[in-house]
Amino acid sequence: MAAEAANAWRLSRRPERAWRGPLRLAWGRLRRASAGRLALTAAGVVAALAGAPPPPGPAWPAAGEVLSRWLFYVTVVPLDMPGAFRRTREEAHR
Repeated sequence: MAAEAANAWRLSRRPERAWRGPLRLAWGRLRRASAGRLALTAAGVVAALAGAPPPPGPAWPAAGEVLSRWLFYVTVVPLDMPGAFRRTREEAHR
């Protein structure tokens, strides 16, 4: 969670859209999913420290990680047209 806070601080200080855009999406439009991810992780940590049995303990952080991966791919801010990686160098500079 400390790494998440440090990364959010780092991204918020950059003026480029590619850096700030994902942060704005994650904590703006997708704030429920972002908060849910952190809540699942925190619940898993608390359950593990409390000695919870295996089914709920590891399941909550695993669900948070799945949600985290989804957020990672959804909050990408494209800077070019999709499929630009297929263009040749000459086509890109026309």
